[in-house]
Amino acid sequence: MDVDIKKAEPGTKITITSHPYSGSILKSITAVRSDGVEKVRIEDDNTFIMPDSDVIVTGEFITPTDETEPYIDKNGEYILGTIKHFEIDGKNYAVNEDGSVGDELDSVELSYFDFALLEDDTYQIRCYTGPMDNLSQLEIPKTFNGKAITVLGDEEQSFMKGTGTQRAFSLVLNENVTTIKGMAFFFTMLTAVRGDTSGLNQIKDSAFALANGTNDNKLELYLDYPGRITVDSSAFSFDNITVRVKHATTLSSEGFASSIKYNFTDAHTYGEPVWTWTDNCKSATATFICTDTRCKYDKTVEADVTRVESEDNIIYTATAELNGKTYTDKKDFSLYGINVADSANGTVTADKNKALMGDTVNLTVTPDDGYKIKSVTVTDSEGKAVSVDNNYSFVMPASDVTVKAEFKVITYNISVGGVGINAKNCSDILGDGTASYNYGTNTLTLTNADIEVKKGNGIRYNESAIRPFTIVLNGANRITEVKDNGSDTCYGMALFANAPGFIISGSGSLSIKMNSASLRAGIHARKAVTVSGAKVYIDVTGSEKDVGIDLKYSDSVLVLENGARMNIRSGGIALQSNSNVRNLNVGDDCFFEAISDTQAVNRNLNLTEGHPTVKVGTDLSKSAPFSWDEKTSLTSYKYISIRGINAPCTVIWMIWSRSAAVRETIPIKIPAKKRSCSLSSK
Repeated sequence: MDVDIKKAEPGTKITITSHPYSGSILKSITAVRSDGVEKVRIEDDNTFIMPDSDVIVTGEFITPTDETEPYIDKNGEYILGTIKHFEIDGKNYAVNEDGSVGDELDSVELSYFDFALLEDDTYQIRCYTGPMDNLSQLEIPKTFNGKAITVLGDEEQSFMKGTGTQRAFSLVLNENVTTIKGMAFFFTMLTAVRGDTSGLNQIKDSAFALANGTNDNKLELYLDYPGRITVDSSAFSFDNITVRVKHATTLSSEGFASSIKYNFTDAHTYGEPVWTWTDNCKSATATFICTDTRCKYDKTVEADVTRVESEDNIIYTATAELNGKTYTDKKDFSLYGINVADSANGTVTADKNKALMGDTVNLTVTPDDGYKIKSVTVTDSEGKAVSVDNNYSFVMPASDVTVKAEFKVITYNISVGGVGINAKNCSDILGDGTASYNYGTNTLTLTNADIEVKKGNGIRYNESAIRPFTIVLNGANRITEVKDNGSDTCYGMALFANAPGFIISGSGSLSIKMNSASLRAGIHARKAVTVSGAKVYIDVTGSEKDVGIDLKYSDSVLVLENGARMNIRSGGIALQSNSNVRNLNVGDDCFFEAISDTQAVNRNLNLTEGHPTVKVGTDLSKSAPFSWDEKTSLTSYKYISIRGINAPCTVIWMIWSRSAAVRETIPIKIPAKKRSCSLSSK
């Protein structure tokens, strides 16, 4: 305090000036005489008239009451705060912006919530009005003025009406809150609802719609208290919600949420498990699924499996334990019998006597020597066929089965004298010890055999083989055509093209004589024929259709080697060949002769180079053979002979215009002038 005149005569006007400290204001000024009793009047403009004594001037300064924030006490009661104000003479006044005293106030209470008392004597919080700049968690008090707070929000109004910029925050409830009004937290930055939600039973339309929109509308709800919560149809519209609940917590609807995921905070409850067995029943698992369909939790437990087998069945028992309780499951399988019928010419065994349905049964099928498997069949108790695979295994049906096997003799596509060769007769084909066949070497051995042409063939070969078909000659062997042999077309030997070639070998000879059928060939071959060391005489006469040796196929050639000889006498073509191949090869010390009533060869022979002697003739009854001029076509001659280098000479008797066959008796009645011989190779 200060005055403009420190000493003055009575009656002088004195002006008082106040100097309050910052934040303070002048409340009152008093002036008293020096006796300290009598007051001096101070005018409104803070002046007074100097009395006739000293004056003591005193000023009273006051500061405003600071603002106190509201808070929630330890019992959950909401305690109001106070706004900043002046208390003067028992009254409260506002503090103006310049710090001066403002208008008188009716109340100085400060609340961040707008409360309304409801008819049930509980409070509703209509909205939050406090600061939001640093708000990360908004806790709802339990009581106000001693009464429970039960409702949050006001219908169709936003709950968040505070000051500053709203930031992401969580809402913390308590057990007194029962209802959250519609639109309360619509499009707010609410991330989670936590706390004690045991009293919450109603969430109105759009209460949390589009909450936390800046983070994909992700909202966590901690509702893990037992009870039912009525959720209006669009309470969570467009939200992606994660709900923490107990199994006893139920929501009346999912509030049109975009997605909802349940996290359960209490123990799961299970019914009977789902059992899963392996195919062989050696192991099993029990899968327990929570009975709450929202939960979708499952737990799989490995089971202990025991096996008990009796004469008629097998029982597997699986045992699993969970939460102190034991669960079991059983698989009872009937055993079915496998009956193997007796078989002729072989045996069948099964790898088990009884089997479960679905088991694989393996059969071992063993033919006797000379036999092969014809068929293996399995039938069930009703006679229905059971499929058997190529390994002779089958899957056991739900019945007993019977296994049968049939065996057949191994046959070869070869015949001698009309007798088909098989694995049982191959060691003595004709039953007289003169003919045998070895399948391993693909060899037919003839020893002084007399073979009749039957069913159109003396020897017929059509077997598939990787080795040439070889005929070994021992002694003098004959193939003879008989009348009524069963075919109009006959072959002494029919050698078809299923082998890489044909070989006639040995130290003996083979005479083929045919003169009955309408169409005949001594040898018909579709592959190369090699005569090695042996002697072959072919006499096919009686018709110009006769063919001595038929080599008209592209792979057919005739080779003589190792001193072999071949004499052909034919009514028709003696050597019928293919012009596209080198069709005749007469080796050193070998001899080839072809005599025909019509034509010795059908084509010019493609002779192997180096043959020194080729003789030809047109009619042996009139003139002897003469050396070929190597110019005239060989098809012009009825007689052709080819003698290899160093071939020894012998005498060949001629009967009329043909050479005598081996062991043929020359009739004495033939005039001497009609008997002749020619010098030829052996």
